[in-house]
Amino acid sequence: MKSTVFEKILSRSEKKLPGKSRINFLVQNIPDPFSIIDFDGYILDVNSAFEKAYGWKKREVMRKYIPLTPPRLTTNFFSFLNRTRQSKRISNYQTVRLHKDRSEIEVSIDAFLIMDRKGRPAAIGEISRNIAHLKKKKLLADRLQERWKTLTHNAPHLIITVDGKGVITFANQRIRELLGYCAEEIIDSPLSVLFSQEDSETIKEDIIKPTNKGQIKSGIYRLKQKNDSRATYAIDWSPLRESSGVVAGVMGMGRDITREKEKEAQLVQSQRLEALTDFVGGIAHHFNNLMTVIVLESDIISKEIREQGDEITKEAIEERLKLIKESCFRGTGKIDRILEFIEGLSGREFLAVDIDETVRQSLGQVSVYLKAKAIQVDTKLGRVPQVLGCSLQLRKALTEILMNAIEAMPKDGKLDVKTEMKNGYATLSIADSGTGMSEEVQKKMFEPFFTTKEPTRSGLGATVAYGILKSHGAITKVFSAPDIGTTFVINLPAHRMLRCEEENKRSFHF
Repeated sequence: MKSTVFEKILSRSEKKLPGKSRINFLVQNIPDPFSIIDFDGYILDVNSAFEKAYGWKKREVMRKYIPLTPPRLTTNFFSFLNRTRQSKRISNYQTVRLHKDRSEIEVSIDAFLIMDRKGRPAAIGEISRNIAHLKKKKLLADRLQERWKTLTHNAPHLIITVDGKGVITFANQRIRELLGYCAEEIIDSPLSVLFSQEDSETIKEDIIKPTNKGQIKSGIYRLKQKNDSRATYAIDWSPLRESSGVVAGVMGMGRDITREKEKEAQLVQSQRLEALTDFVGGIAHHFNNLMTVIVLESDIISKEIREQGDEITKEAIEERLKLIKESCFRGTGKIDRILEFIEGLSGREFLAVDIDETVRQSLGQVSVYLKAKAIQVDTKLGRVPQVLGCSLQLRKALTEILMNAIEAMPKDGKLDVKTEMKNGYATLSIADSGTGMSEEVQKKMFEPFFTTKEPTRSGLGATVAYGILKSHGAITKVFSAPDIGTTFVINLPAHRMLRCEEENKRSFHF
């Protein structure tokens, strides 16, 4: 009896369902399992995705009542059909559907009411989606989130995350022990709650924005503690990516280096005192030698006057006075060198300097010495941008380096001088074919009064050059080995960030 009534309802519904062929086309092309069910639970139509998902063939379920839910949920199934009939649409209804093999499948259902041509309820359209894998993913994500929290909260270092606007979105529990704040006090606060305003802006501009391009940076910061004191932290910043791969902000892992910095400052102070002691000792040694000459020559003059009286000649006295005068001049020269060294380390107003022109002038100053040794000079100037500095001091530094190179080379040696633009620096290299230096000599070459030449040399040339270059923000590297030669590579920050044009291939021969 039921079958006959159902067939009559189905026949009537098929005639009155709008655009039957169009509905069939839509049903078969829906990628998710789709079924049309009447209000008594009979299946009127299914698509191929339904067959694949639940194991039933279309011919096996058409116009039949097939239990789509476990017995315990049968009441819920018919209640769901009635609710859909009343509300006309239900979305994201989570329940369980039965496979043909009686296994249970967790699904999310979107259902809607199908009307006949007269606007009367005819059936329910149902789209189901298997959410078992989604639940597994969510469970896995929850576990990973819990593990991440466990790891971060138990990590010995400070960990924070910051979004693209510079707002702190996470802080591990260790922050309370390290800085005195509860994590809840920090979350949703701007960076300035922990960092100075200047550091906050720097992090936004130099850390967060560049990280969107895949860059990773580190920095040292003075963080605010809750007791109003400051602590020094080294923080490594890395991109914080969403599951889609989009960078949502940065994660910073910070290590407290306050004590390390204090020890480092103490070590630097100790080294400065040691260097000052050596410096003063060197000055005392040199001036003792000079004063010894002056005292001895003065004593000799006094003795000769007492012993010879009027017989002492003017020439003899002048000879002694000449030695005294030379010692005084040498002392004055050493004082000048010391002042040059001090001035090279002191700050002063810098102007734009053409480094290529400075190189030409420095080579001109040592041209006599180059010609005397028949040294060939190959100069390639790359028309590098200007640098900020003092042209007089830079010329003095380059002249000192060039003189050291000349003195280290035998006759017919070769000197290569080159300028080029590298990574925002005006790079100058000076390579000689001289005797080179051992590692031990390289370690001491910039120390005041250290020299491998005759004792009459002051030992301040390389020290003065290094001090001048350092005051200009230069990064100086030395590559040398015995019997191979020495190369100085000097990187000066470019004043104007202009790309070098093609190198000037002109060579200068002296």
